[in-house]
Amino acid sequence: MKKWDNMDRACDSCRLKKLKCSKTRPKCAKCLKNGWECCYSPKTRRSPLTRVHLTEVESRLDGLEQLFYELFPGVDLEKNLKGGGATKKLKELSQRITLVNEDGEELFNEFEASTVIPYFDSSAQEQKWIMDSNSGGKSIPPDSLPKDPLLGFDWNERKNTLTGNDGAGFLNTEANNRGYYGQGSSSASLKSVGFDMTLFSSQSPSYSPASISDPSLLGSTHAIAKFIESYFINFHPYCPLVNHDRFMRQHNASPDQMEPRLFNQWQVLFNIVLAIGAWGIAGESTDIDLFYYNNAKSHLSRIAFEVGSLRLVISFYLLSRYTEWRQKPNSSYAYHGQALRMAISLGLHKELSPTVNNTGVKEQRRRIWCCLYLQEYHLALVQGRPLSYLFSRDEMSISYPSSMNDNEHWTTEPSIYLGCVGRARMLDQFSKLWYGKNKQSRNAINCLKLCDSLETTFKEMPKFMQADISSLVLSSFLQEYPWLSYMRYSLSWQHLWLRIYALRELSVNSEANSEGENNNTTYQRCRILLVDAAQKTIASITNFINNNSLTPFFAWNCTFYLFNAALVPLTSLITQPSSNERHRWIFQLKSVVKALEILSTYKISSCKRYIQTIDQLCGSMLLVSPDDMSQTSELIDTPLSDRSATTGF
Repeated sequence: MKKWDNMDRACDSCRLKKLKCSKTRPKCAKCLKNGWECCYSPKTRRSPLTRVHLTEVESRLDGLEQLFYELFPGVDLEKNLKGGGATKKLKELSQRITLVNEDGEELFNEFEASTVIPYFDSSAQEQKWIMDSNSGGKSIPPDSLPKDPLLGFDWNERKNTLTGNDGAGFLNTEANNRGYYGQGSSSASLKSVGFDMTLFSSQSPSYSPASISDPSLLGSTHAIAKFIESYFINFHPYCPLVNHDRFMRQHNASPDQMEPRLFNQWQVLFNIVLAIGAWGIAGESTDIDLFYYNNAKSHLSRIAFEVGSLRLVISFYLLSRYTEWRQKPNSSYAYHGQALRMAISLGLHKELSPTVNNTGVKEQRRRIWCCLYLQEYHLALVQGRPLSYLFSRDEMSISYPSSMNDNEHWTTEPSIYLGCVGRARMLDQFSKLWYGKNKQSRNAINCLKLCDSLETTFKEMPKFMQADISSLVLSSFLQEYPWLSYMRYSLSWQHLWLRIYALRELSVNSEANSEGENNNTTYQRCRILLVDAAQKTIASITNFINNNSLTPFFAWNCTFYLFNAALVPLTSLITQPSSNERHRWIFQLKSVVKALEILSTYKISSCKRYIQTIDQLCGSMLLVSPDDMSQTSELIDTPLSDRSATTGF
């Protein structure tokens, strides 16, 4: 081994053990003899602590500061350094620089190019194409970011709680570990007026669910029959997915008659039907429905994502609906996503060939897809998330379900399928004018067109669905079809909800507009329509509550539409406390609180939380004097068209 002439430093092992090092490569004599690792670390060089060196450093810093102020005139260097995140801010500022070479061609600045791709030697155009990752869309605003921007969106809804997430999405304003809720979500309005979700973190509902004393009783014939009956009475007429006769044949059949590969699929469907049936009776007052829900999940884990069938599509859809009621919004979204993708993998978005003569098969496929279609838009709008599929309505060749009676014959009389068809037709119109245009076209004129289109579609429904039907005729229909009452109301609420959504979005998108544009006639007309839709929704739901027997399913949906409408006067009262419409908004909110108090008796935990929300945001404003109430009565009697459009959104 050769000793290097310029080697003036012992190896690390010899220096550590204070031995004389031979300074030979690749190993010194001591390391070679003892089998040690031989490493020659470079000598540490330290800056000299002299006045000359310090003067040189200060001169370089003065030059850098001068260069900074020349490149970024008007930018406060001290403020950027003290505010934290100086490196990120410097990168943002550096993006403003465009260097120009001798030929006048634009180049990226050397700082950015050297830090991103230091060894990539190419033209400026290629560098720009590679480094430009901006898609042009809006980023997540700072007030919606969790503390950890990478892992802070993670969510976990395994724990069953009545005070965690809000299944309807209104109170999900806390950013940390709640999932992503975008602009247009139900919680966006409350977030815009400073609602603080953390005030509810330690509060519990006024009741606690009754625990299951003996789980074995839930497997009895009596309990199962009761919950199956509840499902088909309280839920099936408004979501006709499960064929009653086919379901009961499977339920009453011997286990030996079922193929082993279908056992877990059947158990998932069977248990989620029981869970919905149990919830349809007792709401959130017991844990019985959770028992069946957990059973469904246990069987679902055994088939995972490697099996696809119509039965599983229906099961995933029902799981999505159920978990939304049970304050698990992200779970609902995930279950629906699996149902939708599995349905597409089964071709449910396409109509069968005319050569298929089995009407029952065609209708069953149409009903399944229609329900998925409704849930897709519902979750996208409520949670402020994009649609899960990107193909247009034209690529969905499947037809609407037909109006058929219990014997599967076409009928012009009321049928349980008309509710799904009516909502789907309204969503089609909404989709064409809302999702079919870019966001820049979501202006006041197009919002009015959307409202007119929804109104026209709603009026095209059968006469027994309209509000102007005679009470005598309606009474005869309701005696024969008791489910018709809620269906009529819910279609009206859906129509008004879509109007409120579009008009409220218009207000958000118009905040940056000039005052003159916001005060033009078209925009004021949109304001009046928004207030009118909210007022009609509150009055309609109050009327339904006072004149109909309620179930937890009715109560949950009433709560959803009611509080959505209440956000209009609620946010208006906060943002414009001195408006002439103040007393009208107070009157509406008092009506909402009374209705929520009634709905809370059906063990819907979100009702109490919504009442607390109204109290937190404007409780003191609701203390109105008798003189104020007399003015309110006069305002309520005044048609909206006779008032000036000074109301806010």
